[in-house]
Amino acid sequence: MLRLKNRFQLLKELRTMNIKMATDLIEISVIMHNLVERLNDVWETLEDTDLHKIQYSSIDFNSEISQEIKELGKIISKI
Repeated sequence: MLRLKNRFQLLKELRTMNIKMATDLIEISVIMHNLVERLNDVWETLEDTDLHKIQYSSIDFNSEISQEIKELGKIISKI
């Protein structure tokens, strides 16, 4: 759980009156954490990179994992 909190700083400071929003954010964070773990932690940690400078060049957008990322993005956009 500590690695999850370190990866998603939002969870450390999560304060909300809406329980559904909090559980949705936690659920999305767990999904993203599991995806990163599945990729063998090839993404840099939050401390090492700026969120706006994520490099997509190492991602093959035709791969199965890329499809999962796209599907996750669709789920997140519905929330």
